[in-house]
Amino acid sequence: MGKNILCTTFSFDVEVRIGAGAFVCGEETALIASIEGKRGTPSPRPPYPAESGLWGKPTLINNVETMASIALSF
Repeated sequence: MGKNILCTTFSFDVEVRIGAGAFVCGEETALIASIEGKRGTPSPRPPYPAESGLWGKPTLINNVETMASIALSF
């Protein structure tokens, strides 16, 4: 999204990755597995991705369709 958003010190980078294309990869744990190069299958929780997600680090993850449906706030 950029650096110094709205003239603040807050910066936010977004990285778009192409997954395997399976329907199940819309589920967050399956999407994380796909990004890590594994088979895109859901895994049981806990731990939740916000605690231990992509490469074992806290992760908030959404698919592009979710991000595209967010209305502009300015």
